Amino acid sequence: MKRLNVLICLTLGILSCISCARYHANTQKDKVEKTYVLVHGAYHGKWCWDKLIPRLEQFGHKAVAIDLPGMGADSTPISSITFADYVDAICDAIGQQPNKVILVGHSLGGISISAAAEKCTEQISSLVYITATVLRNGESLMNKSVEDPNPSEATFYRISDDNMYAEAIKEKAREAFYQDCKNKDVAFALTKLRPQPIKPITEAITISKGRYGTIPKYFIECANDRIFSLEYQRLLQGQFPFKKIYTIQTGHSPFLADPETLAEILNKID
Repeated sequence: MKRLNVLICLTLGILSCISCARYHANTQKDKVEKTYVLVHGAYHGKWCWDKLIPRLEQFGHKAVAIDLPGMGADSTPISSITFADYVDAICDAIGQQPNKVILVGHSLGGISISAAAEKCTEQISSLVYITATVLRNGESLMNKSVEDPNPSEATFYRISDDNMYAEAIKEKAREAFYQDCKNKDVAFALTKLRPQPIKPITEAITISKGRYGTIPKYFIECANDRIFSLEYQRLLQGQFPFKKIYTIQTGHSPFLADPETLAEILNKID
């Protein structure tokens, strides 16, 4: 009888463990993960997020990076690209996600995510600007960038003869974009830079309080940025109320220089 009781207890214990394991597995499966849609800046492509994405995934989240038209691996002809094409590409990527997304924009990508937020407001839970341009309704990058109180003296790009695109000068882009990045990451990035179409950055943005204005906003400032001075980033932060402002001790490309800290910051954002 004693042996039978022991066997019964062992059996019940095993069944209990199996039940707990199944409950834990189902709980993890049903847990709603955060989804980040990552939008690159000028000259770059979705490749620039390659070191960040696995770190966000380690937190249990999903991260989707896109190539804007004409950038990265996208082959859209520069002459045909408009700002509306950028917005459509972002909203298309957002529309493929089952839940609301945290929309993240770097540098020039800040303008793109603002316009996308106006168009597909209902699908976005938060906006995150990483050393990114923040514009008011009716402004364009061309009239905003001149407001930098401490502009970079280095010219790291050249404009094409037909004024259709800007091209990064790789020798100077190294110091402008990647001064604190590892040599192998810099070498890789310099091979990936592509000409930036001019037309999308000259068009004025249209946003409203009733749509764009309803979405919580966060800003991640880069303390050692050589493209957007810290003073300029803080000027941009005054454009709208930000729910929280974070600081990261990197240059213009934190996704390469310190993806661990960048992922930790993004993990805090809902």
